[in-house]
Amino acid sequence: MKNIKRISIIMLVLIVAMISPVLGTEVLTEERITTDGSLHSHPDVYGDIVVWHDDRNSNYDIYGKNLKTGENLTIYVGPGDQLYPAIYGDIVVWQDYRNGIPDIYGKNLKTGENLTICVDPQPQQYPVIYGDIVVWQDGRNGTWDIYGKNLKTGENLTIYVGPQTQQEPSIYGDIVVWYDDRNSNYDIYGKNLKTGENLTICVEPLDQAHLDIYGDIVVWQDSRSGINWDIYGKNLKTGENLTIYVGPLTQEYPAIYGDIVVWHDSRNGNWDIYGKNLTTGQELTICNKIDQQYYPAIYCSRVVWSDYRNGSNYDIYLANLDVVCRTTTHKSLPIAQIMKILGLGQKE
Repeated sequence: MKNIKRISIIMLVLIVAMISPVLGTEVLTEERITTDGSLHSHPDVYGDIVVWHDDRNSNYDIYGKNLKTGENLTIYVGPGDQLYPAIYGDIVVWQDYRNGIPDIYGKNLKTGENLTICVDPQPQQYPVIYGDIVVWQDGRNGTWDIYGKNLKTGENLTIYVGPQTQQEPSIYGDIVVWYDDRNSNYDIYGKNLKTGENLTICVEPLDQAHLDIYGDIVVWQDSRSGINWDIYGKNLKTGENLTIYVGPLTQEYPAIYGDIVVWHDSRNGNWDIYGKNLTTGQELTICNKIDQQYYPAIYCSRVVWSDYRNGSNYDIYLANLDVVCRTTTHKSLPIAQIMKILGLGQKE
């Protein structure tokens, strides 16, 4: 009888392991992150930390929350507006108007150290971060170019300077990508910081903009249809072009982590959060509540966005997806390890 039970449990484990990819990706839970009555927007998430800008002090400052402990975080409150935070590890960076024009500042959440990343007489905007590298669009040459800084070494990086406009970079590993108008409309370009190679990623007709990168995959919103924005992408390793979502209305501001791409979408007459699993091809309805949901960001199984469902102000919401995270600290367990945990494996 005991052996039959053990065999039944083993079979159940094996069946779950085999069919879990087929069952698809779903939203397991949803939670409201902010409740203080101010306007919260442009969230980002890394690990257990969500960050955003909000106007509870009459101007925009940078706040956050530790999802594991529930602790609310006051990251930076100062003169002028602080906008568009981005987070990687313990470092949060943002666009800061304390000097009257936007510069790039940041904070180390672990040490509490405030970081002055780039201050220049001309504006710097839309910083993003990966590892020790912060990149942004920079107006020091009279047009927007792409600059950066290595926070570990202090080295300033001139990533791309061109005669036209380069905007809203994103970074993963050694690859920085952006959209620019060197061809009279916006296209997607990039650079390998390690090799110095310049990358031509997408030069389709009309505009490609508002992009993100994870691993070898770049995603962006694309107006090649001439009707509305859709979501396209490219695998930089294989060269494969990806048609991620083409719909009757507008899809904007994609973000990617692992196999999951998310964006805000007007197919229901207001903005909602949708997505797609690139491996399975499954389309995801992440949030289609009343009123407006904007500006999603994703890390691992967590998707965050700015949400107007409560009226009078935007709050930050979070959805937990049933996906396995492909990071060094979040790995799927092999069957042998699952059986060992259940006490079903061979004793060592």
